[in-house]
Amino acid sequence: MIIFCNLATDRKIVIMRIVLILGLVLLGIACQSQNKKGSQEDSQPDNGLSFLEEQEQLIVGDWESIALEVRVRTYENSDTSFLVEVDEHTWQMKMNVDPIITSIFAEGTYRSVQNDVYGNTILNTQGIWMLDSDSLVMEDDKGRYQYSMFIDQGIMELKTYIDYDGDGRKDDFYIGKYRRLGSSKE
Repeated sequence: MIIFCNLATDRKIVIMRIVLILGLVLLGIACQSQNKKGSQEDSQPDNGLSFLEEQEQLIVGDWESIALEVRVRTYENSDTSFLVEVDEHTWQMKMNVDPIITSIFAEGTYRSVQNDVYGNTILNTQGIWMLDSDSLVMEDDKGRYQYSMFIDQGIMELKTYIDYDGDGRKDDFYIGKYRRLGSSKE
């Protein structure tokens, strides 16, 4: 009888271990499933759009330049560096032109227009745009530009390296800020 009890106890221990292992496995699966569900909810907004689709909807519209910062590292290949800073209050005074208005259209095109302080159009650029992850890529007849992009509360910030000083090297760090004016219709 003692042997039987030991066998029964041994079986109980084995069964308890199996139940414990199964419980841990099920708990792990449940947690993993919840994490996947949570990460899907994080990556997909409530409207069911993907991150890129949501960014595309955010970017389409009319945008006005409101700030500009360029850190020129090696002015004309020298050891001279300087900072250009312009905000919406000093734009006309420092740049002697009106802010650029860029219209970004849903079909993947854009147009940038800039006038001098007298209302004469001095820039009228057209091209195509696309999103690549968190980057805005814009291409026109002068080249291809890729910007790190961030949009929050109607303000878009673009960052990239450009050749601001015309020395042939894209070593000048550009930060541009734009305010949404409205929706673009073409």
